[in-house]
Parts: sequence; C-alpha cells; structure tokens
Amino acid sequence: MKYLSLLFLIIIYACSPKQVLKTDTSNDIDLSGRWNKTDAEIVTNELFNNLIDSRVIQDYSKGQSLKPRISVRKFDSNFKNGGENLAQYFIKYAKASELIEYTDPKLRIASNFYISGSIEATEYDNRGNPYIEYNIQLKLLDFNNVKSWEDNSSIKKYIKE
Repeated sequence: MKYLSLLFLIIIYACSPKQVLKTDTSNDIDLSGRWNKTDAEIVTNELFNNLIDSRVIQDYSKGQSLKPRISVRKFDSNFKNGGENLAQYFIKYAKASELIEYTDPKLRIASNFYISGSIEATEYDNRGNPYIEYNIQLKLLDFNNVKSWEDNSSIKKYIKE
C-alpha cells in the first residue's frame, strides 16, 4: 500500500503541467554572465555615439570642412576575446558612419585620430550572488598620440551557476 501511494504521487507529479516562460524572441538571454557579442555591440553603440557627438569631432568637422579620418587600434583586455570584439564593432561603426572616415592602419593612410581603449572584467560577490563587472574605457588620440577625448561605460552581469 505504501508503494502504491508513492507510485501514485510520482505519476501525479510527472503529469502535472510544466511552467513555460515566454520571452521576446528579439531579445538575447545570457545566463553565463560572460562577455559576449551583444554586450560588445551595446557598449560600442553607446560609446561611438558619444564620440560622434563629442566636441572634438564636431570642432574638427567644422574647422576643416572635412570628415576626420579615424583608425581603430588595439583594445587591451584582461580576458580572452574581449578587446577583439570591441575593436571589430568599432571598425564596423566607423565604416558605416557618415560623420567620420575610417582608415585602415594597414594601408598607411594618415589618420587624424586613433581610437583605442581597454576592457577589464572584475568578479565580485554581493550577498552570496556572483557578479562580473566589465569596465570599458575608450580614448581618442590625435596623430601625436595625445589624448583628445575619453569616455567609459560599464556592464554588470549576474553569473547564474
């Protein structure tokens, strides 16, 4: 009798309806907490728009009546592929921009400015919940390697274990 009631409970539990959570298919869901291409694109979009709206770019465009030529240099990172993702997205945005002219450093065409930066991941624990904070710094350097402008952004992500 004991086994029969246990079997009955198992059958009832197995037949119970499953809860399904519906999400918007256009949104990516990242449960790893790790840096990904979506994060890189979000940060690039924010920082690139800030760069285009910066006084340095606006003043150069007005004073020269030309679009500033910009190259993308290396992004330093303390984790794998962090800097490469950012550099790729900045190149993509620079090529698509109507306000600046992207120049490939390999072609040896003189640039007026260079974009460089860094991304650093810091893991921390908040009340038993593990998080990673990604701090991104973007610099605009002139042809003399003097910093003309800088901005930063950060993304905090929960690590689901």
